Amino acid sequence: PKATAEELVALAADARSRLGDHHWTSAAAALVLHFRCRAEGGLLTPFAVACGLRFLGWLVDRKLAMPPAGIVRTPIAMALDCIAWLCATPKALTNGRALEHRQDAPQDLRVLGSRLLRDFLLPIFDATGQTVAKVACTGERMALLKGWLAELQSLCGRCGSSLQANPAACGRCKQVRYCSRECQQSDWKERHKAGCLPCSESLSGEPAFKLIVGSGAQ
Repeated sequence: PKATAEELVALAADARSRLGDHHWTSAAAALVLHFRCRAEGGLLTPFAVACGLRFLGWLVDRKLAMPPAGIVRTPIAMALDCIAWLCATPKALTNGRALEHRQDAPQDLRVLGSRLLRDFLLPIFDATGQTVAKVACTGERMALLKGWLAELQSLCGRCGSSLQANPAACGRCKQVRYCSRECQQSDWKERHKAGCLPCSESLSGEPAFKLIVGSGAQ
């Protein structure tokens, strides 16, 4: 009989406890859970996104040779969905209801989205992405995410004003920049503290996973 989502979660947790997060079986379990633990209609949930990030982060950590986009269409589609969900960019998602469960997660997950975009998706797409650009509006969605990343890098992470030379940046994640120390301190208190991942932490690790789902989920 087909395993339930609960049984798959337990199996994945057992694999990680026995073999560790870096074993390929742990990555395979995360990949299965990403699809099996979506909500009705295939909608993304915090847990499904966290599992997708765990699998894609595992791929990044392997530092493998860059594959042609045409043969990794599923990971590319996963990354597009997860990044758009993490960054709360609905126009980059294929389903108009895709952010329905976004309110169940911390509101500031910019760091995870920007790192997955820069470390995984952009290198593949910039090299050979034109081969899949017209598949499921992939090129248009990538353009939207690139625009989002450009704003993250050029606008203050709190007030949205244009950044000048040598802007202040979060010392932990190195991803979010600010026009002043005051904006940085206020943003940390208001939202960024809940979604900041140190740049030394892997996207496949437990800290990144718990930023999305909280400390109670595995």
